Amino acid sequence: MELNDLLAEMIERQASDLHLAAKHPPTLRYWGALSPVVLNGEPLAELGRDDVARLFASYLSDEELGAFRSGRDVNKSIEWEGHLFRSCFFQTRDGAAAALRLIPTSIPTLEALFGDDVETFRRLANLKRGLILTVGPTGSGKSTTTAAMLDEINRTRRERIITIEDPIEYVHQSKMSLISQREVGADIESVEQGALSALRADPDVILIGELRTPEAVRIAFALAETGHLVFSTLFAVSVSEAIQRLIESFPDSPDTMRRMLARSFAAVISQRLLPRANGRGRIPINEILLANTRVRGLIGGGATDLTVAIEAGRDEGMRTMDDAVLEAYRRGDITYDTAWNAVDNRERLGPRPVEVGVQEQSS
Repeated sequence: MELNDLLAEMIERQASDLHLAAKHPPTLRYWGALSPVVLNGEPLAELGRDDVARLFASYLSDEELGAFRSGRDVNKSIEWEGHLFRSCFFQTRDGAAAALRLIPTSIPTLEALFGDDVETFRRLANLKRGLILTVGPTGSGKSTTTAAMLDEINRTRRERIITIEDPIEYVHQSKMSLISQREVGADIESVEQGALSALRADPDVILIGELRTPEAVRIAFALAETGHLVFSTLFAVSVSEAIQRLIESFPDSPDTMRRMLARSFAAVISQRLLPRANGRGRIPINEILLANTRVRGLIGGGATDLTVAIEAGRDEGMRTMDDAVLEAYRRGDITYDTAWNAVDNRERLGPRPVEVGVQEQSS
């Protein structure tokens, strides 16, 4: 077994990630779940202590091998058969380990992701300025949603788009727009340096891959306030938590940051992925907060729980996470059990439907 065999299987299975670790068989992640690799109908054996290093040997330079042997992680991009993989090679107590992610070159459209709910996302992609923040836990599809909105702009408008990413998640090709992607470590020293540098490139649209530091947050606010459309992501489980986290990034000047956020943001989208009722993948479910006079006033005045404001803005395209879950269930996209586990107010879901066969038997 060679690494190329595993990469080929990864592509064939449309897996997002490949995990290699001593004392465990090679494992793929697809549709969010881990599954051991099966080649030619046979499950693979556990990897030995030195197997991962052997699999990667031809892909690492002498300098990278030296860095790894000295105990440092090695992060690099691997190209194979026209596909690009982001890899992390590291040491563990049991030996070498690695994680590889397939970087998609095909970006899903907003229609493919959101179906009947697409109009709100199209309106956001048509904005000229403001901060559009997509939040959620790891693996919730934040980068995919952001990439789809960027691609909507790229396909339909003549704009200058610059992305600042660590690392690059999707590869964009210029269409109607002119797009340049910059990666931390390869093209720029840091997200903050790249975002400031982007200002000198006459951008209309800027993607900051993730707001990890207070300085990155401050720069994103400033870029949005100066007339740019800014996209970014943040780890938070809800819209309200995202607002609170942004403000708490600046404990010495929370009032100033509230006002900056109120002036600069256009939308906060909280996303999670739920399993489809047909068992074929997962569907994005979104809580959406849009900027309007009332919402800006609440944020500027110190409010962080904006549920009531979202409920009042349903006619404008806002919705709570419960709204989105219930809509998906009523469309038949998710099962009752999935909806039951995802909603906060289960009374809105109602009783479990009685199955036809069970009803006939009881009568």
